Amino acid sequence: MRLGILLLGVTVVTGTGVGLAASVAVDYPSGYRAWQHVKSMVIQPDHPLSDPFEGLHHIDANDAAIAGLQNGVYQRGAVFVFDLIGVEEIDHRLIETAHRCDAIRPGTV
Repeated sequence: MRLGILLLGVTVVTGTGVGLAASVAVDYPSGYRAWQHVKSMVIQPDHPLSDPFEGLHHIDANDAAIAGLQNGVYQRGAVFVFDLIGVEEIDHRLIETAHRCDAIRPGTV
């Protein structure tokens, strides 16, 4: 449920529901690759969220965001990173293609 709320927030950050803000440059937080991985998901073409979120998602969170996921209270400094990567099926394998969207979502706005 909390992750669903996070994804709703990402929708607000990345677009209006009709498309992604792909031309906007995203500055990643320093050291985010060492953050805790929260979730991965593949949304396929026939899924209701495929426009605009078709592809492979990775969501990472810093320590403050992990605490918010656990207790439901997001303190200032809680940050999620949402990566959306295109995929292509080749020989029954999903292969990553290009990044479609990157969003940095603070836990408090």
